[in-house]
Amino acid sequence: MKKWMSFCLIAALLLLNGCSFKVKQDTFNIPENAVESIEIQKAYTDENGETVYRSKIIDDAEDVEAICAKIRTLPVSKIISDEPNPIRSTPLIIILKSEAEHRLILNEEMAFYDQMPYEYQRSDTFEDFLALYDDLVYEENETEAKPL
Repeated sequence: MKKWMSFCLIAALLLLNGCSFKVKQDTFNIPENAVESIEIQKAYTDENGETVYRSKIIDDAEDVEAICAKIRTLPVSKIISDEPNPIRSTPLIIILKSEAEHRLILNEEMAFYDQMPYEYQRSDTFEDFLALYDDLVYEENETEAKPL
């Protein structure tokens, strides 16, 4: 009888509290400690008006994990739509290198992780990643864009 009474009391408390369970936000599936290095490619416009890319390769374990943590906690939500969201521009490409490569493409409007579209929850997300690239003290080299 006491167990039944306890169960009813707990159920009543949950109902009174509104059963406020947290819904997990959409995140990118990046396994802990699996990424060995990161290549970040940034688009520039040269004097001829053509787009060129420069990249930085991050291989320091602490920097790699810090960037992965920033990506894992990126406030985004997956776009669910019947119509495809084509990748129209690739101003910033982040390639996570491990057993399998994963690509995060960021532009002003949205992000694409392994070609799946996500929308930003904060309007300054793209600028944060541009600043992150500029703040990295790694050698910058010209490269070919690798968006897919």
